[in-house]
Order: sequence, then structure tokens, then C-alpha cells
Amino acid sequence: MGCKIARFIYDSDTAQAVAAGQNILFSNVVSKTRSIQGNGSGGIQLKTPGTYRVISSFTIDATAAGAVSVQMSKNNVAATGGRAGATMAAAGDIATLSIVDYVTVLPGASGSYATLTFSPDSGVGVRTASVLVEKACSC
Repeated sequence: MGCKIARFIYDSDTAQAVAAGQNILFSNVVSKTRSIQGNGSGGIQLKTPGTYRVISSFTIDATAAGAVSVQMSKNNVAATGGRAGATMAAAGDIATLSIVDYVTVLPGASGSYATLTFSPDSGVGVRTASVLVEKACSC
């Protein structure tokens, strides 16, 4: 069957401004499979049934003091346990947030795929974003 893995990356000297609830965008996609693809607007499409391991890391800077979190969603529904957060003391503070989870795509008549997105709950600057998706099994 071979290894089905893809990496979605944003890494720039200029932070990507992301408003609350908006998708973090990835400027570089490395995929060697049609099972895992980007949709061009921050979505990661899992196109075949199975269980996928998702490992993600985001380096963000605060636009204001306070708590901030990044949420992973599957088909626009927040994934249980798919959230990481930090409390920022002041605007400009930097934090690295990580989310590790498994996502299952079930077979179905209307199309067997899911779209993953990552979005903050308040405005942030994203300095780096890296999401690694690997198909763990076809069960």
C-alpha cells in the first residue's frame, strides 16, 4: 500500500495575520498521495476512508494580552480534544501550540472525505505552522 503522508507548512519572516475564527493558511504543501490534499483555503482534505494521525505545531504572536487557542475542526465541527492554548501577557508575546490527534473518515455513499481546518479563537500572527498528516490505517 505504501506510505500516505502529507505536510502543510507556513514559515515566513512576515507573520500571517489571522482573525478569530479564520483558517490558518499553508503556503507550502508537500504530499505524495491523492488521499491527503490541500484545498487552497487552509483546508486539509482527507479523501479516503480510514484513520489519520494529525501532528501539528503553531508558533503564534499575540495581538493583545489574554488567552488564545487554536482549534482543529473536521467538516466545520470542532474536534474534541483538538485544541491547544496559551495565556499571553502582552501583545507581541510568542507561544508555540501543539495539537496531536487521530481523525477517522468513514465510508459513505455521499463521498468519503473530511476537511480539517485550524483556526484561532482571537486574532493572532502566525509565524510558523506545520501540520503532518499520515494515514494510520484503512480500517
